[in-house]
Amino acid sequence: NKIDLILITKLDRLIRSVKDYYKIFRIIKNHNVTWKSIFDYHNNPLEFHIALALAENESRMISDRINAVFLHKLENKQITTGSHRYGYDICGKKLIINEQEKKIVNEIYDIFIREKSFRKTTLLIKPKANLSIKAVTRILKSKLYIGIYEHTKKNIFIPDYCPKIININKFKKVQNIIDSKKDSLNSTKKIYDYIFDNILLCSHCGCRFSAATRKNKYSNRA
Repeated sequence: NKIDLILITKLDRLIRSVKDYYKIFRIIKNHNVTWKSIFDYHNNPLEFHIALALAENESRMISDRINAVFLHKLENKQITTGSHRYGYDICGKKLIINEQEKKIVNEIYDIFIREKSFRKTTLLIKPKANLSIKAVTRILKSKLYIGIYEHTKKNIFIPDYCPKIININKFKKVQNIIDSKKDSLNSTKKIYDYIFDNILLCSHCGCRFSAATRKNKYSNRA
C-alpha cells in the first residue's frame, strides 16, 4: 500500500483487453489505489467499457495486419527480421548458406549423434566455434536446417523456406536421440526442489547446473 494513484496518458497504453482490465482493477482496488487517464474522459461506466472494447478491437486488428504481412513474407521465402540462424547469411531478404558455418553445423550433428549429449557436443565444438549450449541445442532442434520454417504457436509451416544444411535422415536421427533423452528425464521422479537448478552457469562452458539425487549403494561406510 505504498501507491495512491496510477497516472497514465491514455487507457490503451495500460490495457487493451476487457478481461485484463478486471484483473488489474481487482488488484488496485484491494490496495486502495485509484487511477487517472490524462487524455481519456469517461463520464460513466458505459462510456468506459465502450472505449475499452474499442481499444481491444484496435489491438486485435493491428495484430492481424502484422501477422498477415509476416505470413506473406514467409510464403515468399523472405526473412521477417534482421537476424538469422548460425549457418546462414542474408542476401536479398532471403537466407543463403554460409559454407564455412555449414561445416560446423554438420559437425555439431555428427558429434551429438556420437556423444548423445548437449554439454559434450558444446565442449567439443568450442575450439572451432564459440557457441553456447543454448545455441548448440537450438541448432540441433531447429527444422530450419532441413529447409522448413515452423511456428507451432501460430500454426505456420513453410516447406522449402531456405536451402538445407542437414539431410533429413541425420536430422531425424538427432531428434530421436533428443526424444529418448526427454523420456528418460520424465521417468525420473524429482524428490527435492533445488532453488538454483538451471540458474547457475558454468564459467567454462556456459552450461546450466542441474541437480539430481541418487541412492548410494554403499550405505555402510567406515
